[in-house]
Amino acid sequence: RLFFFKHWLVQDILAFLKFSLNQADAEAFMRIYYKMNRYISKSMVEYALHAGYREFIIDGMLESNDIKSYQRKILAELKIEFKSLAKKRPLLALKYIEDSFKYFDSVKEYCEITGLSFDYLYGMFGILKAIADQYSSIAIFLERLSQLEVLFENGKSSDKGPFVTLTTMHSSKGLEFSSIIMVDLNDTEIPGQRSLDLSKKGNDNSLLEEERRLFYVGMTRAKEYLYLVSPQSKNGAVEPRSVFVNEVVGCMNCDTSGNVGQGAIVFHKKFGEGVIAAVHEQGNGRTVLDIDFGGMRRKLDLAICTQNGLLSLDNVEKMCNNT
Repeated sequence: RLFFFKHWLVQDILAFLKFSLNQADAEAFMRIYYKMNRYISKSMVEYALHAGYREFIIDGMLESNDIKSYQRKILAELKIEFKSLAKKRPLLALKYIEDSFKYFDSVKEYCEITGLSFDYLYGMFGILKAIADQYSSIAIFLERLSQLEVLFENGKSSDKGPFVTLTTMHSSKGLEFSSIIMVDLNDTEIPGQRSLDLSKKGNDNSLLEEERRLFYVGMTRAKEYLYLVSPQSKNGAVEPRSVFVNEVVGCMNCDTSGNVGQGAIVFHKKFGEGVIAAVHEQGNGRTVLDIDFGGMRRKLDLAICTQNGLLSLDNVEKMCNNT
């Protein structure tokens, strides 16, 4: 997502890191002081600013005669915490922000009030952690994020020669490329949880259909090769593949259903890998498969399973996973 670097959650995390490197960064502190579980009130911060301690905001709060002893202790420890944070590797610093500062407690509260998806927001934090794991210092990590932001804004490298164009499905309308790689094809990204909820609970498919048309736009930008990439997990949790990818796999399986026969290896979304023990052609033109899932035999309607992305031929499933 091109707005990733400007998102308020990403900006919050960067503010923690920037303040650790420079405790004179009042702007960064103003952004996070009430999101770190350290009992810092707005009046305490305003006192420091009005007293002229903008460049030494924690010291300014310590000068106040109105703060209580436990708050004074917390502030003194906070200075040490941020100094320690600055020395950590980026990934460990992010974990400290999550576990010690309890940043995501405030995010959860905000999600409860606004109805925003916490899983989606936490997924953004997961992206930061994946990038952070590659760097040894916070300064280098922040520099790399700035470089990535510029790269995403420009859309392509300024270097001469072959390059990769970074774009969104919306922005790709009217364009064509020899190869297209569509990434992050999980339900939380496309069609998105709201679209699925409206379709399942509210019987409103309008948003889901809009997302399906957008997905189609993305796929049809490819002239020769199309790669659909779906992470199997995010932040250590299993992430469902996009229903649209399942639909594509279902169509591919329908095209190859003539090759389904006894002994073929298949993969079921719920039951896992199985072997076709028998194929039964019904009088109504439908095909029922008798599949052995590790000793458990089940009879499944081929058309229903493939159309809903529940069942796929082993070779097709492997191809999709590799892409």
